[in-house]
Amino acid sequence: MSFRRSGMLRVGGMVRPTLQGLGIQEKILEQQAVAKWKSVVGSHIAASTIPEAVRDGILFVACKSSMWSSELSLHKDDIVKRLNEAVGKAVIKDIRFSARGFRKRAEDAHS
Repeated sequence: MSFRRSGMLRVGGMVRPTLQGLGIQEKILEQQAVAKWKSVVGSHIAASTIPEAVRDGILFVACKSSMWSSELSLHKDDIVKRLNEAVGKAVIKDIRFSARGFRKRAEDAHS
């Protein structure tokens, strides 16, 4: 058992710098921030928004209406801070809210 454990530690020690060098670790954390959107903002806000993508540290979020977009823009700094705390690193630099309107997908409505 100790041989396996020490071998895994050595492999992990080699993989981490490689991932960091390729920027993959940042991308993984960005996707974790998207995945944690609902737990960070709460179910009420999550029901009226869809986190769509992260590009260059900017999270793009579609909102149900311009009212939601405007309201969330006022709380952007706090949301950025809480998302970064949730993933353990400052990977989200900004959030861009767009009032595109949308209908919840059928599978989302049943969740």
